[in-house]
Amino acid sequence: MAFIGIGRGGAASLGPEATKADKYTLALRHSCEEGDLAEMNAVLAQLAAARAAEEGCSEAEATRNIILESCADGMTATPLSYVMIRRRGGDGPDGWIGQVRRLFEAVGDDGAALLATAVNAPGRMTTLHFAVTVPPPRKLPGSTWEREPPKKMSRAAVALFLAYGADARIKNATERDPIAFVDLFLDRKKDRDTDLVALLELAARVGGPAAVARTLADTPHVLVDSPGWGVVRTMPRLLALDKLLCTPRASLPVIIAHWADARARWRDEEADVEGSVEYGVFARVPRAALAVTLKQLAREAAPPAEDSEDDGW
Repeated sequence: MAFIGIGRGGAASLGPEATKADKYTLALRHSCEEGDLAEMNAVLAQLAAARAAEEGCSEAEATRNIILESCADGMTATPLSYVMIRRRGGDGPDGWIGQVRRLFEAVGDDGAALLATAVNAPGRMTTLHFAVTVPPPRKLPGSTWEREPPKKMSRAAVALFLAYGADARIKNATERDPIAFVDLFLDRKKDRDTDLVALLELAARVGGPAAVARTLADTPHVLVDSPGWGVVRTMPRLLALDKLLCTPRASLPVIIAHWADARARWRDEEADVEGSVEYGVFARVPRAALAVTLKQLAREAAPPAEDSEDDGW
């Protein structure tokens, strides 16, 4: 097939050893980097139609394969990373955050987890690294678009990636984790997004999903008021966390997250949060004792069972 959508310099980047996955990813790259949602959709639809005809599969399956193939070898930047590098078009549903949602929806829940956790081998860059990267403003050659550093616009993307399993502890080839990247690209005193850093630090301690759940429970404005949140909040794993917090058992994952964070601070001999004595005491509760307490809380919060006295815990 004649590959479409290859951006400036794209064709020259294809060597004789290029695989089919390389060609499709590169064909999609330009629309991810410099296009908006409409342009990316148009290119993706054309590529999927061509591939479906070539392989005798459905266009939906072809679309999924095109997006996910770059995750398989870990050597190629994914379409998601291309979107996050540039973040063009604003944080509305038709801009970069809409592109992120489209890519996630096109590959399904399991595929979205693969995208969120992908690591590009040469630089060991993760989706979280790309989400907090803030290059200096510059006008690209031949382009009328001038990038402005997004200071707090990527909280929604960070929360989405964490909910789908992104690991905030992974360091890139220069031994920097995503938290270090925040300080690398921003003036620590003037522009540092302390709420974003707090979310990443919590995720490094208790895991991405627990960190997002705890943030939604304790300081919901950090995410709910962030640009782009309205576009991604209904993604399955974020929606599941949001719904969980509206149930009688909502406190359980938050309790676990608090305990894990307090436990880590106690183990690392760090100061308790805000000098809270109670927090330090909570850290010393044994895992087995916490499990018994949570089971009892779950039974009390659960609706009465019609056929059983036990709720399955």
